[in-house]
Amino acid sequence: MKDVDLVLTQEEESWTLGTADAAGQAEHYAIGWEVELPDDVAPGPAVLSAAGTEVMVQVSG
Repeated sequence: MKDVDLVLTQEEESWTLGTADAAGQAEHYAIGWEVELPDDVAPGPAVLSAAGTEVMVQVSG
Protein backbone atom coordinates (compact mmCIF):
# COMPACT_ATOMS: atom_id res chain seq x y z
CA MET A 1 0.00 0.00 0.00
CA LYS A 2 1.27 3.42 -0.91
CA ASP A 3 0.54 6.85 0.57
CA VAL A 4 -1.35 5.66 3.67
CA ASP A 5 -2.57 8.64 5.74
CA LEU A 6 -2.61 8.52 9.54
CA VAL A 7 -5.54 10.65 10.69
CA LEU A 8 -6.40 11.77 14.23
CA THR A 9 -10.03 12.71 14.87
CA GLN A 10 -11.52 14.44 17.91
CA GLU A 11 -15.22 15.28 17.83
CA GLU A 12 -15.69 17.22 14.55
CA GLU A 13 -11.99 18.03 13.95
CA SER A 14 -9.50 15.87 11.99
CA TRP A 15 -5.77 16.17 11.35
CA THR A 16 -3.63 14.20 8.91
CA LEU A 17 -0.55 13.43 11.03
CA GLY A 18 1.53 11.82 8.30
CA THR A 19 1.65 9.69 5.18
CA ALA A 20 3.74 6.54 4.72
CA ASP A 21 4.12 3.50 2.49
CA ALA A 22 3.52 0.04 3.95
CA ALA A 23 6.19 -2.65 3.69
CA GLY A 24 5.64 -5.63 1.43
CA GLN A 25 3.96 -8.95 2.06
CA ALA A 26 7.14 -10.50 3.52
CA GLU A 27 7.03 -7.87 6.29
CA HIS A 28 3.25 -8.34 6.79
CA TYR A 29 2.60 -4.87 5.35
CA ALA A 30 4.05 -3.18 8.45
CA ILE A 31 3.87 0.59 8.55
CA GLY A 32 4.97 3.30 10.96
CA TRP A 33 4.83 7.05 11.37
CA GLU A 34 6.74 9.54 13.50
CA VAL A 35 4.39 12.40 14.31
CA GLU A 36 3.98 15.53 16.37
CA LEU A 37 0.49 16.47 17.46
CA PRO A 38 -0.80 19.84 16.28
CA ASP A 39 -1.11 22.48 19.01
CA ASP A 40 -4.90 22.52 18.78
CA VAL A 41 -5.31 18.82 19.67
CA ALA A 42 -6.98 18.70 23.09
CA PRO A 43 -6.33 16.18 25.86
CA GLY A 44 -9.00 13.50 25.88
CA PRO A 45 -10.41 10.72 23.70
CA ALA A 46 -9.63 10.56 20.00
CA VAL A 47 -9.57 8.12 17.10
CA LEU A 48 -6.51 7.22 15.02
CA SER A 49 -7.32 5.85 11.59
CA ALA A 50 -5.32 4.49 8.66
CA ALA A 51 -6.29 2.37 5.67
CA GLY A 52 -9.80 1.70 6.96
CA THR A 53 -8.73 0.74 10.49
CA GLU A 54 -9.71 2.82 13.52
CA VAL A 55 -8.25 2.72 17.04
CA MET A 56 -9.55 4.61 20.05
CA VAL A 57 -6.76 6.51 21.84
CA GLN A 58 -6.40 8.87 24.77
CA VAL A 59 -4.45 12.10 24.18
CA SER A 60 -2.61 13.16 27.34
CA GLY A 61 -2.01 16.77 28.23
